[in-house]
Amino acid sequence: MVQTSPFRVLIASSNRFLAEDMYQVLTSEGYDVFLADTSEEAENLALRLRPDLIIIDVQIPPSGYELCRQLRTNTALSHIPVLMLIDSRDISARVAVLEAGGDDYLVKPFPSDELLYRSRSLLVRYRSGPTRQPITTSNQGRVMVFFGSKGGVGTTTIAVNFAIAIHQVTRKPVLLLDADLHLGDVSVQLDLSAPPDITHLLRLDELTPLHLQEAIQHHMSGIHVLLAPPDFQEARAITPDQLTTLINFLSTVYDYIIVDSRACFDDRNLALLSRADEIFLTLTPEVSPIRNTSAFLRLAEQIGIPLNAVHLVLNRANSNRSIGLRAVERHLNTRVEFWLVSSGQVIVRSLTQGVPMIISQPSHPFSEQIVQMARTITAPPASSGSGAR
Repeated sequence: MVQTSPFRVLIASSNRFLAEDMYQVLTSEGYDVFLADTSEEAENLALRLRPDLIIIDVQIPPSGYELCRQLRTNTALSHIPVLMLIDSRDISARVAVLEAGGDDYLVKPFPSDELLYRSRSLLVRYRSGPTRQPITTSNQGRVMVFFGSKGGVGTTTIAVNFAIAIHQVTRKPVLLLDADLHLGDVSVQLDLSAPPDITHLLRLDELTPLHLQEAIQHHMSGIHVLLAPPDFQEARAITPDQLTTLINFLSTVYDYIIVDSRACFDDRNLALLSRADEIFLTLTPEVSPIRNTSAFLRLAEQIGIPLNAVHLVLNRANSNRSIGLRAVERHLNTRVEFWLVSSGQVIVRSLTQGVPMIISQPSHPFSEQIVQMARTITAPPASSGSGAR
């Protein structure tokens, strides 16, 4: 997301190398960054600068936790969000952050994109002022819902690989949400195990970055993942309003939210489709998916979804000689924006191993087409090409 005005960030760390690395990362994003290597200097700078975010290394002398407590007792500084840098994932370390008054934490060492998305999350949620209030931003993340014209057309496989491709192309924070709440298999394709899952967040009265960190799973590709619940009863209890609230919150943290949805028109899916900035409708060159796609396009018009927000994705485009790309377009009377080749046993092997093709087979035509899809979607409007054709 584009920064509309500079934010001031104060880094309190006695580790010169760590502080300089963070300085480089944050200044490259347009933030005004200031450094302090003692607690006393950090508090004095905070009073003088009134930063929008304070990052505290727990190792700063005499104690980062104590510095955070001091900031929280100072009425002039208590509203400023604090990101703590801790040394352990142990529950005691995380509890210490909460007890000291920290808003979020990072476990050292951490990748630069992790620092950026946690900093952005806190910056967009709070304003410097007399009270800690959520703020709104016009630069919210893009919500992209993947919807299948029927089950078995490869929607989840495309969504998983596309999420990774978006992160590779943009190097921006990406979250993949498994919204096929009853039968989702994102966890299988990424070789992740639950818990945690989406229900960890839906039980809360208020969503915060710290709660989010407890619920997401980190994939080796660099994307974050929110899994569907393994329990049928928990999945059944999730409401459309809960999903909408969650996605609105996620869009303040991530640049891209990729949603893998179920191939049905229940209330929850309709809520997802209505909230989407863009919809990727997956079909294959067969009679039933083509017919269902036509029905979807008619429904989209009826419920107010703009058709220019719907991208048709023809999967296994070369698998049916009797129904080719042009025949599909003629029947639907619209353009298929993206098409993907059939991957046969290669895709089966990647699913079995839990390693997406874009990682295991980056030079395969399927992977290359997914990357081109990501480039097209993320290109500035003026330079957006005509798609992966």
